[in-house]
Amino acid sequence: QRLKDFHPMANMACDSRRAPGAVCHPSRSVQLAWLAALSAAGHSTRNWVPVLEQPTGLVRDRRLPNRLFAAADAQRHCGSCQGRQVKVSRRGLPEVALLGGLTVLSVLRPRTAPGPSADLLAEEGAAKEGVQAAKGSTREKLQQALRKLSIVQAQLEAANGDQQDYPLPKYLEDASTSGKIMLAVTGASGVGKSSLVNSLRKVRDNDPDAAQTGIKETTMEPSMYSFRADQGILNQRFYRSFEEGMELRPKEQVVLHNVSEKVDGCQAEVISTKHEKVKVRLDGGSVLDVDLTQVAGKPLDVVAWDLPGAGTPKFPQATYLKRMGIRYFDVAILVTSSRFTEAELMLAQELQRFEVPYFMVRNKVDVDIESEIVKEEESLIDDDGEEHELTSVQRAAVAKQTIQCIKDYFRIEYGLEKVYCVSARRKLRKDYDFPSLECDILEAIRIQRG
Repeated sequence: QRLKDFHPMANMACDSRRAPGAVCHPSRSVQLAWLAALSAAGHSTRNWVPVLEQPTGLVRDRRLPNRLFAAADAQRHCGSCQGRQVKVSRRGLPEVALLGGLTVLSVLRPRTAPGPSADLLAEEGAAKEGVQAAKGSTREKLQQALRKLSIVQAQLEAANGDQQDYPLPKYLEDASTSGKIMLAVTGASGVGKSSLVNSLRKVRDNDPDAAQTGIKETTMEPSMYSFRADQGILNQRFYRSFEEGMELRPKEQVVLHNVSEKVDGCQAEVISTKHEKVKVRLDGGSVLDVDLTQVAGKPLDVVAWDLPGAGTPKFPQATYLKRMGIRYFDVAILVTSSRFTEAELMLAQELQRFEVPYFMVRNKVDVDIESEIVKEEESLIDDDGEEHELTSVQRAAVAKQTIQCIKDYFRIEYGLEKVYCVSARRKLRKDYDFPSLECDILEAIRIQRG
């Protein structure tokens, strides 16, 4: 009964749950990829990163080892997660390396993005080499090599077909091809998308680089906002692992390792390069000469895209996923300040189908909590009209009960077991589920980038 009193929509079932739409059947290319993946189960992948430009300066010697770090622990602590365990490992792919407040990644695109991955392209090259090597061997070995090549080529055909079905939108070309880590934030008008973008980036709504906020819909086209380099997500900065063929330029930022306990994980600026030596300047101003092998990685920008909401005449739900290129993002954040629309629930189903990490966020919970507190205080007015204010303990109890009511509503009406209740207000960023949301976004990025 309290749930119904809390929200007038609580006694109405979600249309999409009462009468779900037809199940989307995978295309032929996706079916082919699924079959090929089953056939190739158990095959290991090779770590390979494409070189995006021809090197013109100091590059990594091909004789040096490709992997710079040993596998990290299967369980890690996120500094802002209040001590809870965060699982980073993913079966079949290398783990990221954590150095202090830095995360060193090995791939330039999310694992769920359409198109062939670098590992798959490398597997094709290895399979072709295997066929050539088997030509001078027995017939059985040649057939085995040809079967392996056929499986990999089937996977490539499926991946290429998937990319043709979901091409990279023009507005994402620069950000995606440069390897930027991208967060998509979407939701209906007035739910606080832009304020949430600013909160995640740790900027004020009136800062020059802040996303525009207002009572009217301010997001009419996709807008990109960079996380500040000195903060990142949860003070976690991301670096691409420094590998064969990569170039170092003066004034470029790098992260160091295997130098000393004090310096390992520190960010430094490249001053000059000569042969296998690199002169760098630490944040404190100290200058060091390090070997090329002691350079762990190069910076990757983290950006949040403030996207128009789905299900409007300008952005219909049927074409939203493809038009916005959501599959090319590392994570998607679906925001509401009351209830999720049918278009948003259908988008969540599509994201789940394509295994894109997404987060359902209920914003502005502080408004609901304050409203409930006012109701409770009004019920305490005595016959003489004297008002009474709730104590801090009572206010905390009302806040906890209100949050639970909101979560119960989404669980009962929509079947959503995990909804993050947050407030994008600056002074409330450490309250409710905001720290948990940040920590889980960080974890999803680590998994997406392997």
